[in-house]
Amino acid sequence: MGIFRNRTRAQRHTDATNTTGLSGWDGIEAHINDNDDDKMEGYSDDMDTLLVFAGLFSAILTAFVVQTYPLLQPSSTDITNQLLAANNRMLVQGFAAILTGVPSVPFASLLADDPSPFQPHTSARWINCLFFTSLVLSLAAALFAILIKQWIREYMEWSSPLSLPRENVLVRQWRFESWETWSIAAVISTVPAFLEIAMILFLIGVMILLWTLDDIVAICVTVVIAGFLLVVAIFTVLPVFFRRCPYKSPTAWALVLASHAVPHFAAFCLSWCTFYAAVMRKEWASGFSDKFGS
Repeated sequence: MGIFRNRTRAQRHTDATNTTGLSGWDGIEAHINDNDDDKMEGYSDDMDTLLVFAGLFSAILTAFVVQTYPLLQPSSTDITNQLLAANNRMLVQGFAAILTGVPSVPFASLLADDPSPFQPHTSARWINCLFFTSLVLSLAAALFAILIKQWIREYMEWSSPLSLPRENVLVRQWRFESWETWSIAAVISTVPAFLEIAMILFLIGVMILLWTLDDIVAICVTVVIAGFLLVVAIFTVLPVFFRRCPYKSPTAWALVLASHAVPHFAAFCLSWCTFYAAVMRKEWASGFSDKFGS
């Protein structure tokens, strides 16, 4: 990897051992350089893995979308049947007009029995909504992964061999503070959540699709998918109730933060409602006193 100077962890450990004798700004630069290499390489490796999975998942999902989106359109067979039915009605009514001696048949009567416009089935709409949403989320995750790798590359360009170690350290500190201020680490942690949500939506769409095809297959697959989603839900919710639980994925961390924020938000809403009620009570009291006092 170019931004990490193609060094392995063992090589960086050897370099760190060799730079232990450095002092001053040279030692500080070497230390933070090794620290940033380790941290940013972890982020970059995660994004590489995410890109590979997002590509495979999008390819699989596209194969399903190609098969399901025609369900939103009338088939050629239905259109042909409608045209044949309309033609038969026109022929029957034309012969009836000839036999009865009526010179012409009102055009409105020929169209009275025309079929209603095509309406896709509810299951087809649900399947395509889930599949297309899942596809968009997987592509969004891939796009964010590419952007994050660009952010990492930009961040790691703070060390310049043409600058003094002190200047490099100051530039790195400025970028590190910006990295923390803009919560880039939190943004990186949310990207895998896009793929998790996309996977869940895809599995739900598969269940609905199978229920429209065969009940036995649908029951078997639904049991497996329900069990899988139940395990994922348990792993995601456990850190909310057990602080030392190690199952802390980005989604689990989001739930933990939300569980901490909900009591504060509820207290804020309660205090605001109490304050608003007190103000309204005071206004009503002053209004009644002015009305009856006068």
